[in-house]
Amino acid sequence: MTNAEFDFLAESLVQVGKSELTLILEINDKAAGFALCLPDINQALIHNRSGSLLGAAWHLFTKSKRINQVRIIVLGVLPEYRNKGADLLLYHHIGESAAKLGYPFGDASWILEDNEMMNRGLTHTMSGSLYKKFRIYECSI
Repeated sequence: MTNAEFDFLAESLVQVGKSELTLILEINDKAAGFALCLPDINQALIHNRSGSLLGAAWHLFTKSKRINQVRIIVLGVLPEYRNKGADLLLYHHIGESAAKLGYPFGDASWILEDNEMMNRGLTHTMSGSLYKKFRIYECSI
C-alpha cells in the first residue's frame, strides 16, 4: 500500500473500528508485530439490497447489535520474532478483546494457502477451521 492508500483506508475504518482490536506488539521498545481487526459489518450490510449509501447507513445503525464476529484484516510479525510466540500473543489478545466486546467469533480470510505459520496458528491456537478457499488461476492466452 502507498501512504495515500493507507491514510484513506485508516480514515474510512475509523467509523467502524474499535481501538481494543488494533494491536502493536512491542518487544524491548521495538515494534515486533501488528494486528488490525474490525467488527464484521458485512453481517449488517448484507441486508442492504438496494446498494444505496443511505440504506447501508440504516442497516449499520439498526443491525449493528447482531454483529457477532470480527475480521482480522492485517496481522504480521517481523521475521526476527517469528517462531518465538509473538503471533500467539497477538492471537490471544485478539480473542480476549473481541470476546469482551461481544464478538465471540472471528474470520481471518485472505490468508495465502502457503502461509503455513498463520494457518497453523489459527487452526491450532485459536481452534479455527478452514471453511473456504479463494484461488487465482493464470494461463497464457
